[in-house]
Amino acid sequence: MRRTPTRLLGPISLALGLATILVSARLNPWFSLTTHAFSDLGGPKASWPWVFNGGLTISGLTFAAYGALLTKRAPTKGEALASASTAYTGLFLTLIGLLPEGNKSHFFVSAWFFAQAWASMVAWGLALRNQKEYKGVSRTLLVGGSLAPLGLLAPWPSVALLEAYALAFIAIWVGALSACYPPKG
Repeated sequence: MRRTPTRLLGPISLALGLATILVSARLNPWFSLTTHAFSDLGGPKASWPWVFNGGLTISGLTFAAYGALLTKRAPTKGEALASASTAYTGLFLTLIGLLPEGNKSHFFVSAWFFAQAWASMVAWGLALRNQKEYKGVSRTLLVGGSLAPLGLLAPWPSVALLEAYALAFIAIWVGALSACYPPKG
């Protein structure tokens, strides 16, 4: 199966976001995965906070473009809704970078980004459930999007570890969807 530029935007966005976290953590040796939140890397105490905030902004815009392109190519209303939800997820990632830690709205946009991502996974699972060629992807996304919020019930030692858990589900979503969708050219 041929990989399309649209298919690549999801993994590129994910790679940009992960690279942003890793580079920012390296620039801030005080950061601890077991003590902090990833957003601390873009907050007032951070060295070079623009690396973290700018990286998330670019990653978010890339993910929003991914969703927008999927919306443009969506053959069904369900897929259009799931694609639009994907674009919306990207916009909230962008807002995390534009409204960094220390801003009154930061907690809301951060929490909503993860909630929106999980809702998008479920939307994709539902949109693809009646298509034989996407049964496995549909199940993966439905189960992942449904189970991911259960992590909020666990006693995490830090917000960063909870965020890493949530990002693992986002990686599953992006990987599963990008492996097969959109189907042509």
